[in-house]
Amino acid sequence: MKKIFAFLFFMLLICGCSNVEKENIENDWVLKKVEENNLHLFYTTSDGIHVYSSFEQILFKEEEVFDLKEMLNNETLSINDFIQKMDLYLQANDGGSSYYVSKDGFTSQKIYLALCNSLPRNGGIHDIFIDDNEEDILDYCVAR
Repeated sequence: MKKIFAFLFFMLLICGCSNVEKENIENDWVLKKVEENNLHLFYTTSDGIHVYSSFEQILFKEEEVFDLKEMLNNETLSINDFIQKMDLYLQANDGGSSYYVSKDGFTSQKIYLALCNSLPRNGGIHDIFIDDNEEDILDYCVAR
């Protein structure tokens, strides 16, 4: 009986450590990309998804001009609703990450958005990044 208990305890210890290690890899990668690209935390969803951006303010136009951060904070628009207003740019083969680009005239300047959903072997990143650099945006979702 003691051997079974010791084995189960050992397995829990190993599993717990590997999850912490994977989470640290994801966090380290995200912090590295945030620092390298002068991004800041723009918004955090109710699900705990972080939205990082190179912009302090993102204005978008439908019938009138709206401030994205203000609408997210007031909960009059969700980040998913905003993403649906953009054009799909690319889908990655990393577990489900998608990249979007703003439609002409939708934002004051062209923006790119990475909706990360990478598998653990690719970093397990599940954050959202908004940037104006087309090349940089493609590098946010997979830890290298």
